[in-house]
Amino acid sequence: MNSYSVEQYVSDIRTVVGEENSDAAITARIKPFAGRLAADKSWIKCSYREVDAEQGFGLHLLHEEENHELAVFVISWAPGRGLGPHNHKTWEVVATIEGQELSLIHISE
Repeated sequence: MNSYSVEQYVSDIRTVVGEENSDAAITARIKPFAGRLAADKSWIKCSYREVDAEQGFGLHLLHEEENHELAVFVISWAPGRGLGPHNHKTWEVVATIEGQELSLIHISE
């Protein structure tokens, strides 16, 4: 497999966002690129696995546009830690690089 860089991923995202208008279309087209980046692993640094013990996660910025309209992060979760459902008020694509992500939604009536 040819190496797929964060820079190539960002370029692919820019292309998709420039061509699509709906959040659903954007995320559908970006998912394969996110999977490709997650599968490559050549760009991953050991520091991306570091977490803040108090917060239970580590946030590592890989890229952010000057106008802040596009940002790419690696988020590392400590075992058993996470956040409840929340709204970013924008589209997002999540790809698991190592381990597993468990989505637990609790709706109280």
